[in-house]
Amino acid sequence: MKNQSSTSNQVIPEYWLYWTYQEGLFRHPLYTINGEAVTIISPGERNPSDGPDFLNALIEIRNTRIRGDVEFHLSPEDWYRHGHDEDPRYQSVILHIIWEQHHPIQPALLQRFPHICLKPQLNLPFSLWRQRMLAREQDHQIPDAPPPGSLTPEVLSTLAEERFQRKVERFRRWTSFFSFEDTFYIALAEALGYRYNQAPFRQLLWECPSSTIERLFQGIHRSPLAIWVFLCYRAGLLPDHCSAKDSRQNDSLFQQASNLRISFQELGYLPLLSLQNWHFSRVRPSNHPVVRLAGLSEILYHYHGTPLFRHFLQSAKERRPLKEVLIRWGELLHLPVSPTLRKALKTIHRLSISTVYAVGETRIRQFIINAVLPLLWHWGHQSENWGFCTYLEDLYESFPSCEEPSLFSVSDPALSRRLKHSAYFQQGFLEWRARMSTPSHNLFTSGIC
Repeated sequence: MKNQSSTSNQVIPEYWLYWTYQEGLFRHPLYTINGEAVTIISPGERNPSDGPDFLNALIEIRNTRIRGDVEFHLSPEDWYRHGHDEDPRYQSVILHIIWEQHHPIQPALLQRFPHICLKPQLNLPFSLWRQRMLAREQDHQIPDAPPPGSLTPEVLSTLAEERFQRKVERFRRWTSFFSFEDTFYIALAEALGYRYNQAPFRQLLWECPSSTIERLFQGIHRSPLAIWVFLCYRAGLLPDHCSAKDSRQNDSLFQQASNLRISFQELGYLPLLSLQNWHFSRVRPSNHPVVRLAGLSEILYHYHGTPLFRHFLQSAKERRPLKEVLIRWGELLHLPVSPTLRKALKTIHRLSISTVYAVGETRIRQFIINAVLPLLWHWGHQSENWGFCTYLEDLYESFPSCEEPSLFSVSDPALSRRLKHSAYFQQGFLEWRARMSTPSHNLFTSGIC
């Protein structure tokens, strides 16, 4: 039997836990998973750098006051998934706050510090709590333009390098649990989630990595439609029934999708997410999650048996000039979505999409600079191929603009021109913006930005 999650599983951004903790939106006292009362006397300070999420907190448990750090995760398994067990920066953690628990916690971790499951201890109904978190998302503002002289090319260059290494470190942690191929697809799915749906896309591919999909469709008829139905079903985005008056009920494509869903159910698969996990407000039809999953399904189908990461790696090993390698990498992802899938989008989800590609050209470049280059650099570093790492660093420093110029506002005309044309300096500016934001979504979630 496969490892499944129930339909009640609510995947949320991890930083929502930070907000809930800061605002005290939980019952007092809190109770550990072992039933011990914990009083939060002082929540501590939010850590703006790497390491535990909150520093210098003060709690009371068993009539004893303890001062130390607090770490947050969506599930207890993330402690190991993120590599905290081997990181000395986490030795002062005194409290582990998780969103929910589906499996027993490993004994060694259970004995290390108290664990609190936050979801059942909110002090308001889940629906109202979620509305409050979404409202706070909307209130989040991009910082004003930096004061004159505060950002220089040297500062932006330093920030761009730090941003790159932060992403490298992120992929280092991921590849301790997943293969490079699975990690590549997790990062690609996250990029397809755009701003609002990064977390559910990432979670979906964590639980359904490309290697699992590859094995599954060795025993099931493989097609872009079948892969798409599987991903939509597990994402909680596939309608489970039609009314008697619904015209879709008699459509052969809808019936085919229904039969595929039944076959996945019979194999023991259950939805991992639900509609509540997805953000649809102000999302353009072309960026709707089911449309982005259609693009991902085309890629998974097209590269069946031929690892996509290996294609990117091979092109990089040839040390091509930037212009050539960008064209080659773009061709690997700029695949058209098949007419069958476009018809399925219209029939099942009533989304009329014209010719659409798996990944758009702008998003491809954003994905390359945010994920492909750091992941390849990590591969080179792990292989002790220092010349390869230097080549990737050169690509990073000379990368062309891949963001909207309106995102970058500075008073220095010379610096403004650099920001307009250089993705390297744009990365430095984005890092500055992430650090200046409160809360800093891009930095804390480490997503594509």
